Amino acid sequence: MANAPVGFPVPQMQEGLDEREALDCFILNYIDYCTVMGWFERKDGCQYSDQSEDGKKHWKKQNLCMSTLRATLPSKMKRLINTNNKTLRLSEDDKSDPLKVIQALVKRFGGSVSVQAERTKMGRMFQSEGESISAWEFRVVERAKYCEYGNFEDQACRDRFIAGLVDETLQGKLNTNGHRDKDGNIVEFLTVVEIAKNYESSTDSRRLMRQVRGDQEQVNWTEKASQSKQNSTRTQSQSNGKESSKNQSECHYCGATPSHPKEKCRAFLLKYKCRKCGREGHVARKCMSKPQNVNALDDSVSGNGQETYHLFTLDTHSVRSVSVQKGN
Repeated sequence: MANAPVGFPVPQMQEGLDEREALDCFILNYIDYCTVMGWFERKDGCQYSDQSEDGKKHWKKQNLCMSTLRATLPSKMKRLINTNNKTLRLSEDDKSDPLKVIQALVKRFGGSVSVQAERTKMGRMFQSEGESISAWEFRVVERAKYCEYGNFEDQACRDRFIAGLVDETLQGKLNTNGHRDKDGNIVEFLTVVEIAKNYESSTDSRRLMRQVRGDQEQVNWTEKASQSKQNSTRTQSQSNGKESSKNQSECHYCGATPSHPKEKCRAFLLKYKCRKCGREGHVARKCMSKPQNVNALDDSVSGNGQETYHLFTLDTHSVRSVSVQKGN
């Protein structure tokens, strides 16, 4: 395998852990990285620490392995494998062997101070925010190796695993199940881990569904708002277009269709006299002046000798005639 898959992490020393725990986690990630890259071959149950001739053959690209090791170790450990540094008591040839360098680092930084100190460290372990159940399980198991619990190791790992959980709901659920099951058997560590993993999986699924549903509702709301805005804009545009078309379809002086400039209007050129206001240049239908009322009283003599008065009320729209006979 010439190249690692896209996104496969390069091993890095984890922060927040003591030196030995951090080194143990780093070595496991480093071996996995070398395996994926094709520099170390795992088969027939061979471990990276196998010093037999067959075990050494599994290291295919020692130069690349050492280059990666030097590049990823923290500066304090990196200085120990420099050419002139004799702290690890390694020869120059040994410093080009990744297996011997790893063993020397483990011997220097992986030594246990005391069982009591290791158990104290395990009692202070807690799951980190965002750390998966699998990663938390691995850290608990690795720490327990140095505590010499013996037959009590499984129960110690189970209790520390539950006590250090971040999710209080899951922690309460596991504590409620008790120390023993319905048949009276002691609940094993792997059983607790399996319950925690199922809970984590279902919680992640529900969170993902809520996120997808929320995103879909946001998209639907945005589409509806956008569609409503487009419809409103389209309606307003059509209304403005109709109004503009209506205003521009007729001449403001003669009312002819389509509209034309004032200089070409016949009403203006012929000085047509408006019947409404009496002014020249436009017709009465396009007159902008206010209506005026004219009252006229006309008296005449009827055929039977009676005097008759005719009252005419004239405006721009109607003419009314009122006859008033004398004596009525």
